[in-house]
Amino acid sequence: MPVNPDRPYSKPTCSYAIERLKEAVAGSPLQSSKEQQRTVQYAIEQVERACLEDAGRTDNLPKPQQK
Repeated sequence: MPVNPDRPYSKPTCSYAIERLKEAVAGSPLQSSKEQQRTVQYAIEQVERACLEDAGRTDNLPKPQQK
């Protein structure tokens, strides 16, 4: 059974966000192509947020969005 691509992000780390982005790009049989595009976009935003935080930069963080 494939993992749910819409599950919450459980770890606010850069490496976890990158892994989730890889999953999103690979796609899931549980999502249509349009849903996958939204999931990839959300994953990109999470990578930006988490990696900026890990780097100690919080001045230019994108606003979090609820999925």
